[in-house]
Amino acid sequence: MKEIDLQIGYRVRDLREQLNYSREKFAEFIGISPDFLSNIENGKNSFTVNVLKGICKSSNINSDFILFGINNKTDQCTFLLNQMDDYQLKLAFGIINVILKENKVT
Repeated sequence: MKEIDLQIGYRVRDLREQLNYSREKFAEFIGISPDFLSNIENGKNSFTVNVLKGICKSSNINSDFILFGINNKTDQCTFLLNQMDDYQLKLAFGIINVILKENKVT
């Protein structure tokens, strides 16, 4: 096992768990078998660019997070916003607007 495969595998597993997806469901979204996903998460297998694309597309994240552990604020916000329903989005935008207005006043 390569260290890089272990690190990437941990990030893939953490992402899947944050999304609250079963291994089977996430594998289906990516287009791979649950066993292959398990091997990725455990650092036993590397994967192709197509698999990386599937991971990123199914979770709305940038590949930099998976490959390098880089998680910028924009990606983090996008990730969280994509998990919300319409009501939650309305609340989140309201909170953001209040914060921005407070910063302009002071």
